[in-house]
Amino acid sequence: AYGEQNDYFDDANCIGWVRSGAENQSPIAVLISNDQENSKSMFVGQEWANQTFVDLLENHQGQVTIDEEGYGEFPVSSSSVSVWAAK
Repeated sequence: AYGEQNDYFDDANCIGWVRSGAENQSPIAVLISNDQENSKSMFVGQEWANQTFVDLLENHQGQVTIDEEGYGEFPVSSSSVSVWAAK
């Protein structure tokens, strides 16, 4: 993983972080849950607006579309990990 890391450690049972990527590389958004299914709104950058992200580990079948402000609502299944990157 490349780029600056921003942590989302606001929940004891679900944590996440975003690595911003490097030139011509997608950022990644990682979520880990040791409890129930959950999600977090995380910032990947306005330059990724309207891009679709998928779970590279295929632990979550959904897709995430980044909003105009550069945020996505990234889900994670119960007791699982997901690594989201641009499709």
